[in-house]
Amino acid sequence: MAHRSRPLLFVAALVIALAPAARVQQDWPAHRDPRGRFEFNYPPAYGTTSPGSDDGYRDRVAAVRFSALQGLGGEAALTKGRVVIDIQAAGGLYDEIMLQVFPAPIRQRLEEILPPLSLENFCDIIAQADHLPRDAPLDVKTAELARTADHARNIDPKVLLCDRSGSVVTFHKQATFTSGAATARQHLYGAVRFLPPPYSSFQFVRGSLSSPNAAALADITRMVQSFISR
Repeated sequence: MAHRSRPLLFVAALVIALAPAARVQQDWPAHRDPRGRFEFNYPPAYGTTSPGSDDGYRDRVAAVRFSALQGLGGEAALTKGRVVIDIQAAGGLYDEIMLQVFPAPIRQRLEEILPPLSLENFCDIIAQADHLPRDAPLDVKTAELARTADHARNIDPKVLLCDRSGSVVTFHKQATFTSGAATARQHLYGAVRFLPPPYSSFQFVRGSLSSPNAAALADITRMVQSFISR
């Protein structure tokens, strides 16, 4: 089991909250992909579903928005290809929107330098403040831009929870986000399920100023675990 710093009482509460998952999911509504590719169950409190950000764009096979969820993140996403994580939860160089600032040749070079996210290295990578090696074969300007992107929502990251169960990783970290004169310490959390081809991950990531409780993390984990490819 891969993990970072993990408060024992918090983990115990998470395990207890997950115990009745099978019974609870029977009462959860199902989201069925309009094209018949997949389905999953989600908590009724999330509201209704609709297409999310960049739905079907590039390697984001599908994105699902929930009507009752407000704030940062909070969309379920199905990906293919190299795994990237929403709202810079693993740093900007592992975030699809942030990577779009780079021309295709530079993005390709960055992806050759950086190890791809996997079930085995996920917890280590989200804990790192700097992902680009100091001796990366990039010109000075490109390297500087890449490091600036990497620090987006990922200054002084502290992993509070990173648990692996089968193909699913549930995580909770804190990191500082700076925009102009505004600085905030944020909680980034969610669950990622690593999938075999033709997909690569099914994930749900949120951000907030307050810490998520064990029940909220348990619901996210259950939802991600319920994913079925058709």
